[in-house]
Amino acid sequence: MSVIDRPQRNSAAIHISVLVAALLGVAIPPTWAASPDVSGIWMIEDEVAVESYDCSGLLCARIAWLARPRDAAGQPRRDVKNPDKALRQRTLCGLTVIKGLRRTGPERWDGGSFYDPRDGQTYHLTMARQSPDVLTGRVYVLLPIFGKSQTMNRVQDVPAAGRC
Repeated sequence: MSVIDRPQRNSAAIHISVLVAALLGVAIPPTWAASPDVSGIWMIEDEVAVESYDCSGLLCARIAWLARPRDAAGQPRRDVKNPDKALRQRTLCGLTVIKGLRRTGPERWDGGSFYDPRDGQTYHLTMARQSPDVLTGRVYVLLPIFGKSQTMNRVQDVPAAGRC
Protein backbone atom coordinates (compact mmCIF):
# COMPACT_ATOMS: atom_id res chain seq x y z
CA MET A 1 0.00 0.00 0.00
CA SER A 2 1.41 3.35 -0.96
CA VAL A 3 1.12 6.57 1.01
CA ILE A 4 -0.96 7.99 -1.81
CA ASP A 5 -3.68 5.32 -1.33
CA ARG A 6 -4.25 6.05 2.37
CA PRO A 7 -5.89 9.48 2.04
CA GLN A 8 -8.31 8.11 -0.55
CA ARG A 9 -9.36 5.29 1.77
CA ASN A 10 -9.72 7.67 4.72
CA SER A 11 -11.66 10.04 2.50
CA ALA A 12 -13.98 7.21 1.42
CA ALA A 13 -14.53 6.21 5.04
CA ILE A 14 -15.42 9.81 5.93
CA HIS A 15 -17.86 10.02 3.03
CA ILE A 16 -19.53 6.76 4.09
CA SER A 17 -19.76 7.98 7.70
CA VAL A 18 -21.38 11.23 6.58
CA LEU A 19 -23.80 9.31 4.36
CA VAL A 20 -24.77 6.93 7.21
CA ALA A 21 -25.29 9.88 9.57
CA ALA A 22 -27.46 11.64 6.99
CA LEU A 23 -29.55 8.49 6.44
CA LEU A 24 -30.02 8.04 10.18
CA GLY A 25 -31.18 11.64 10.40
CA VAL A 26 -33.85 10.88 7.82
CA ALA A 27 -34.82 7.55 9.41
CA ILE A 28 -35.32 9.06 12.86
CA PRO A 29 -37.78 11.93 12.48
CA PRO A 30 -37.46 14.97 14.72
CA THR A 31 -40.81 14.13 16.36
CA TRP A 32 -39.12 11.17 18.02
CA ALA A 33 -37.24 13.53 20.30
CA ALA A 34 -40.27 15.69 21.07
CA SER A 35 -42.84 14.07 23.31
CA PRO A 36 -46.41 14.43 22.02
CA ASP A 37 -48.74 16.16 24.43
CA VAL A 38 -51.09 13.56 25.85
CA SER A 39 -51.67 15.40 29.09
CA GLY A 40 -55.20 16.09 30.15
CA ILE A 41 -58.45 14.25 30.70
CA TRP A 42 -59.53 11.39 28.43
CA MET A 43 -63.11 10.07 28.29
CA ILE A 44 -63.73 6.35 27.82
CA GLU A 45 -67.22 5.33 26.61
CA ASP A 46 -68.93 8.13 28.59
CA GLU A 47 -68.46 5.87 31.61
CA VAL A 48 -65.13 6.97 33.05
CA ALA A 49 -62.57 9.70 32.45
CA VAL A 50 -58.89 9.33 33.28
CA GLU A 51 -56.32 12.05 33.79
CA SER A 52 -52.90 11.31 32.33
CA TYR A 53 -49.70 12.24 34.13
CA ASP A 54 -45.98 11.61 34.06
CA CYS A 55 -44.83 8.94 36.52
CA SER A 56 -41.04 8.77 36.57
CA GLY A 57 -40.76 9.36 32.83
CA LEU A 58 -43.55 6.94 31.95
CA LEU A 59 -47.19 7.61 31.08
CA CYS A 60 -49.79 6.84 33.75
CA ALA A 61 -53.45 7.80 34.30
CA ARG A 62 -55.86 7.90 37.23
CA ILE A 63 -59.65 8.00 37.39
CA ALA A 64 -60.82 11.63 37.31
CA TRP A 65 -64.56 11.15 36.74
CA LEU A 66 -67.15 8.40 36.95
CA ALA A 67 -70.61 8.36 35.37
CA ARG A 68 -71.77 6.49 38.49
CA PRO A 69 -69.48 7.63 41.33
CA ARG A 70 -71.69 6.16 44.08
CA ASP A 71 -73.00 2.67 44.73
CA ALA A 72 -76.65 1.73 45.46
CA ALA A 73 -76.22 2.71 49.12
CA GLY A 74 -75.00 6.19 48.13
CA GLN A 75 -71.39 5.48 49.16
CA PRO A 76 -68.37 6.21 46.94
CA ARG A 77 -67.72 3.25 44.65
CA ARG A 78 -64.89 1.08 45.88
CA ASP A 79 -62.43 -1.36 44.32
CA VAL A 80 -64.51 -4.34 45.47
CA LYS A 81 -63.25 -6.75 42.77
CA ASN A 82 -59.57 -6.29 43.63
CA PRO A 83 -57.89 -9.69 44.12
CA ASP A 84 -56.03 -8.22 47.13
CA LYS A 85 -58.66 -8.13 49.88
CA ALA A 86 -56.75 -5.36 51.67
CA LEU A 87 -57.33 -3.03 48.69
CA ARG A 88 -61.07 -3.61 48.29
CA GLN A 89 -62.01 -0.62 50.46
CA ARG A 90 -60.14 1.98 48.42
CA THR A 91 -62.31 4.34 46.40
CA LEU A 92 -62.26 4.26 42.61
CA CYS A 93 -61.94 8.05 42.40
CA GLY A 94 -58.28 8.89 42.00
CA LEU A 95 -57.26 5.27 41.47
CA THR A 96 -54.34 4.85 39.05
CA VAL A 97 -55.56 2.44 36.36
CA ILE A 98 -52.92 2.98 33.65
CA LYS A 99 -49.30 2.47 34.61
CA GLY A 100 -45.88 2.32 33.04
CA LEU A 101 -46.46 3.14 29.37
CA ARG A 102 -43.07 3.73 27.78
CA ARG A 103 -42.77 5.76 24.59
CA THR A 104 -41.64 3.43 21.79
CA GLY A 105 -42.04 5.68 18.77
CA PRO A 106 -43.75 8.73 17.47
CA GLU A 107 -47.30 8.64 18.82
CA ARG A 108 -46.85 5.13 20.36
CA TRP A 109 -46.43 3.71 23.87
CA ASP A 110 -45.92 0.13 25.02
CA GLY A 111 -45.10 -1.98 28.05
CA GLY A 112 -47.83 -0.56 30.25
CA SER A 113 -50.60 -2.10 32.26
CA PHE A 114 -54.30 -1.38 32.68
CA TYR A 115 -56.10 -2.29 35.89
CA ASP A 116 -59.82 -2.79 35.26
CA PRO A 117 -61.80 -2.34 38.50
CA ARG A 118 -64.88 -3.88 36.81
CA ASP A 119 -63.26 -7.33 37.02
CA GLY A 120 -60.23 -6.75 39.26
CA GLN A 121 -57.83 -7.88 36.55
CA THR A 122 -54.65 -6.22 35.28
CA TYR A 123 -53.95 -6.38 31.55
CA HIS A 124 -51.03 -5.51 29.28
CA LEU A 125 -51.50 -2.21 27.45
CA THR A 126 -50.22 -0.50 24.32
CA MET A 127 -51.33 2.95 23.22
CA ALA A 128 -51.30 4.89 19.96
CA ARG A 129 -52.31 8.47 19.29
CA GLN A 130 -54.67 8.70 16.31
CA SER A 131 -55.01 12.50 16.39
CA PRO A 132 -54.30 15.27 18.92
CA ASP A 133 -57.52 14.42 20.78
CA VAL A 134 -57.89 10.67 20.19
CA LEU A 135 -55.92 7.80 21.74
CA THR A 136 -56.46 4.12 21.07
CA GLY A 137 -55.43 1.63 23.71
CA ARG A 138 -55.10 -2.10 23.21
CA VAL A 139 -55.61 -4.20 26.37
CA TYR A 140 -54.67 -7.87 26.28
CA VAL A 141 -53.56 -10.86 28.34
CA LEU A 142 -50.92 -12.71 26.31
CA LEU A 143 -50.68 -11.17 22.85
CA PRO A 144 -52.17 -7.93 21.47
CA ILE A 145 -53.95 -9.91 18.75
CA PHE A 146 -56.18 -11.46 21.44
CA GLY A 147 -57.01 -8.13 23.05
CA LYS A 148 -59.59 -5.42 22.79
CA SER A 149 -59.11 -1.88 21.49
CA GLN A 150 -60.53 1.07 23.36
CA THR A 151 -60.79 4.66 22.10
CA MET A 152 -60.22 7.56 24.46
CA ASN A 153 -61.23 11.10 23.54
CA ARG A 154 -59.65 14.16 25.12
CA VAL A 155 -62.16 16.39 26.91
CA GLN A 156 -61.67 19.89 28.24
CA ASP A 157 -63.60 19.22 31.42
CA VAL A 158 -65.90 16.65 32.97
CA PRO A 159 -69.35 17.22 34.46
CA ALA A 160 -69.30 18.31 38.11
CA ALA A 161 -71.39 15.30 39.09
CA GLY A 162 -68.98 12.37 39.23
CA ARG A 163 -65.82 14.47 39.33
CA CYS A 164 -63.16 13.03 41.61
